[in-house]
Amino acid sequence: MPRVYYYAGRFDDAIEQCHKILEFELDFSVAHWNLGQSLREKGMFDEAIGALKQAMNCPGNEVFRATLAHALGGAGRRAEAGNPR
Repeated sequence: MPRVYYYAGRFDDAIEQCHKILEFELDFSVAHWNLGQSLREKGMFDEAIGALKQAMNCPGNEVFRATLAHALGGAGRRAEAGNPR
C-alpha cells in the first residue's frame, strides 16, 4: 500500500504505512526503501538517507544502492553518493 500512496503523491500516508509495516517486520527492505523514497520526495533528505541505509542493511539490498545515491546527491553529499553504503 505505501507504494500506491507514493505514486498518488500522498507521501505522508506512504510514510505512515511504512512505519506500521516496520513495527511488525523490521528487516523488510522494501518498506525501508519506500519510506526513504517518500521522505526524499518531501525533501527530508537526512531521514531518507537513514531509511535507505536501513534498506541496504536488509537482505536483498543491492537494488536500493542507486536510490540512496540519489538521496545523498539531493542532500548535497555528492562525495558519498559516488559510493553509497
